[in-house]
Amino acid sequence: GFSTSSSSSFFSGGAAGAAAAARTSPLPSTTMPATRVGHTTMQEPVLIHLTGFGPFGDVLKNPSSEICEELRSFVEKGVAPEGVPAYLLTDFAASGIRLQGLEAVEVSAEGCREASTQIHEALAECAGTSAVLHLGVSSMCEKVHLECRGINEASFRIPDVRGSQPGGERVVNDPEAPDQIFTSINLPSLLAGLHDRGVSAAISTDAGRYLCNYIFYYSLHLNRRRGVPVLFVHVPLFEKMKKANQVSAILNILMLMADQLRRRQGERGRANGGSASGSPTNTGLPKSFKPMG
Repeated sequence: GFSTSSSSSFFSGGAAGAAAAARTSPLPSTTMPATRVGHTTMQEPVLIHLTGFGPFGDVLKNPSSEICEELRSFVEKGVAPEGVPAYLLTDFAASGIRLQGLEAVEVSAEGCREASTQIHEALAECAGTSAVLHLGVSSMCEKVHLECRGINEASFRIPDVRGSQPGGERVVNDPEAPDQIFTSINLPSLLAGLHDRGVSAAISTDAGRYLCNYIFYYSLHLNRRRGVPVLFVHVPLFEKMKKANQVSAILNILMLMADQLRRRQGERGRANGGSASGSPTNTGLPKSFKPMG
């Protein structure tokens, strides 16, 4: 299940206490510099549904699901992720972000459709600002990749865990479904923020044609009419980027996403004469954005 209860919230478990403890008992430092995100007071709540993927092929332990497990342990039990800087945990505790999900999606087309539908229905019942962040692993990555678009094509190089192996089929077989959908998250701004914080990251124009692209496109398709932003992030194997650095990177991405959504809400509020209620508008990428690659 993808619960919408407060038990999935960052502030419901022992995480706030763990962050407080981290201030007096600093965690081991990572290679990320001590550039502060700048949250000093509690922010307006932003709900972000975070998912990873389970094992597949020769990936017996998927880094994306291990990151979710680290954050779930932090959220629910107050266990601080090993090696993550204390200042980052403190900033995240004050960020006003409510994490939901933190589960591994089955590596199958059907599993992606089921999970995306459940997430979409759960967020439809939630008031306020919300977003979706999907994580997946790429053995070719050496840094975090921010995927800018989902492609309406499924060409699986290997069968999924249920034995399905489409070859060139559409993810959404609807004549009105576009060939590609871009994320509404401002990726150049997000990337700049990550670089300012010492996170090794890049913008990618191709999420592949396997399950990472599949869930990204399907989730974009379901949520775009409601204006709920969806982002997919590819993470490397831990041999190429340490787990602590990847967890730190995802925490920074979550906070930068929340900042973007709050600014967008503020702009809507000013345009509407001061009211900033409802879901953020899907504004798309800046016109000046030119994909890398």
